[in-house]
Amino acid sequence: GDVYKRQYQRRVHGLSRLNKEKIAKKLDADDLAIIEKIKLLHQTRKLDFETVKTNLRNFKTLQLNQKRNILGEFLYPKVENKVGRQFAPKITGMLIDLEVMNEEEILEMIEDESTLEERIEEAKEVMWEEDY
Repeated sequence: GDVYKRQYQRRVHGLSRLNKEKIAKKLDADDLAIIEKIKLLHQTRKLDFETVKTNLRNFKTLQLNQKRNILGEFLYPKVENKVGRQFAPKITGMLIDLEVMNEEEILEMIEDESTLEERIEEAKEVMWEEDY
């Protein structure tokens, strides 16, 4: 809960500025079409990483739980590959906490192996501190 959040935010603070940037311009019809396309592709399990990256501004307008689900689906297999099935759900959940890291940082982690490994180590430290 809150203890984890505070610890994790302190731990990642130097690496992550809480970037709560607002969508600067109003969404136009094209934006809304892209947002609907992202949602549909996700529902039909056809959403790929490049589509999210290319349409990041629109992706950011999705509801929090939708963004977490999509990012989690990209991240989970990579985390499971590194930590195994027992800890993958917990660590993936920690890594897609949009109050700790922003969308760009999470996407970078999905793409960059060494960044992902650093974040996994940080998450494991927090878990061990909490006697998970």
